[in-house]
Amino acid sequence: MRGGGWSPNNCPRRAATVSGSHHLLPEFLVRHRGIVLLIVVAACHSPRPRASVPAAADTTPRVLLAAPVRSGHEFAVAESPDGRVRVLSRRTFASPTSPPVLHLLETRRTANGAWSVPVPVPFSGGVWRDIDPIWSPDGTRLLFNSTRPAPGRASDATDFDVWVVFFRDGEWGEPMRLPAPLNTIASETYASMTREGTIYMTQSSGAPRGSRIVRSRPLAGGAWSGPETLSVVNATGDASNPFIVDDESLLLFVDRRPGGEGDSDLYVSERRGDSWTEPRALPVNTARAEFAPVLSADRARLLFGRLRRGGAGEPPVAEEDVYVVSGAWALGRRR
Repeated sequence: MRGGGWSPNNCPRRAATVSGSHHLLPEFLVRHRGIVLLIVVAACHSPRPRASVPAAADTTPRVLLAAPVRSGHEFAVAESPDGRVRVLSRRTFASPTSPPVLHLLETRRTANGAWSVPVPVPFSGGVWRDIDPIWSPDGTRLLFNSTRPAPGRASDATDFDVWVVFFRDGEWGEPMRLPAPLNTIASETYASMTREGTIYMTQSSGAPRGSRIVRSRPLAGGAWSGPETLSVVNATGDASNPFIVDDESLLLFVDRRPGGEGDSDLYVSERRGDSWTEPRALPVNTARAEFAPVLSADRARLLFGRLRRGGAGEPPVAEEDVYVVSGAWALGRRR
């Protein structure tokens, strides 16, 4: 099954992993073994993700959200694999010169198929900044990035770290910051996860400003591997926003490469053994900035952000929205 990674065939194997060796499970799963066992049982018997196959002509990106969900300030949307919950990343400015306010909100599908008015998720909305929500393939956890304080984190730190929160029976748990060496003194953002628990993320720090895509794998005893770089993907020193599919075969990301459309563009690279193919631009790229790519659980839809940078008298981001287009068309068409 695409996206969830669960099936009657692989559930016994994963259940054995929980009770025995933990080399495939992240630290937060090992520490909550009772919860994990419940999640495994629920996931093994949950229905397949709802198909969302686009129309044949759905090859022109369109704005995903509509009123009352859309405010015109959303730049990323994480849709749960079952299609029932969307977590929005919203950016607002009190004035053109003020720093952005970055919070996470949620909207849920109602009985008549409409979406509810967005409200802040219970773990976001304080003085800290929260961004980049992305679901785990099985829909039991949400990864996000935050500047909030945490044990082991410097009190004056302003960088983003990777956090995770469980989602079970429609309720949110308490967020947990993932440990070092996955999180560092640099900023870790836009984290996505494979079905085996490997996390791909952006790491950026220092001057001149630059970024790279790294991955960290869960190890025995709840530890994490040190961040590994992907040489082909990181050729420009400006790669970011990695979205890895559940089986680790495709990597979507953002970059500014020679021959691009003028601002940040979306690219895809395919895994070939231990290496990756030369990235290829997606046909959705324009002169504006495209970023924050996500594939729906069934890979039928590509969601991404698009923004116009502000000019004189405007905030740094003047306009932005989340767009949707046929995933098969976007990934299959060569420019």
